[in-house]
Amino acid sequence: MKKKAKPKAPKKRKLDSSNPMYRLAFDIQPSKGDQRRVAVLEATLECIALYGIEGTNFESVGKQAGMLRAHVAYYFPDFAALIESAIKFVVANAQRITVENVMRAKTSRERLTAFIESAFEWAEKYPNHVPVVLQFYSYAATRKEYRKMHTEIRTMGAERLRAIVEAELIFNHKSPEKALSIALLIQDLMTGSLLTLGTCESRFPASDVKARVLQTAFSLVENK
Repeated sequence: MKKKAKPKAPKKRKLDSSNPMYRLAFDIQPSKGDQRRVAVLEATLECIALYGIEGTNFESVGKQAGMLRAHVAYYFPDFAALIESAIKFVVANAQRITVENVMRAKTSRERLTAFIESAFEWAEKYPNHVPVVLQFYSYAATRKEYRKMHTEIRTMGAERLRAIVEAELIFNHKSPEKALSIALLIQDLMTGSLLTLGTCESRFPASDVKARVLQTAFSLVENK
């Protein structure tokens, strides 16, 4: 009788401490354990992009991360907490790109441009993160805990955008009273455009969509 072949161990994911994603979670040089925790988050994001949240589990994440199921559960014993951490990881990454780009800008116009362009840069650099956010929106529609998280994220983004819009309104000798309402319109325009790009066969390239968002945003600010 032939002996049964032993199941192959999952291929280990290479850990790179220079990965900028690690800076989102740790203020100091991450330990090997910290790096593995982030590797689990990255694998979770990939699984959500491939199979959806409902199709993601400890087994699929372990296979994607090159770890055993038990190792995934060791770093994240609660699966719901793993999904929530993965979503927060995506949001933190998008915010990192926005903050870095806005901080490099010198004028209010450049800051508004950087804020809008950052969303499209994030979608281009991290295509696997886009379906995660889209599914997060779906969960926020039916689950209170995700709706609360989404509200907090949107509010924080709107406040950042409001400050930028207010400065641009003042620069254009206009009243800053409508800064928040304009910021919310621009935020909705950005979200809607990314939603369309992420879920439809777009007739226009992302660069054209981004250009239209920028044009509309400045039309709102300049009241054209």
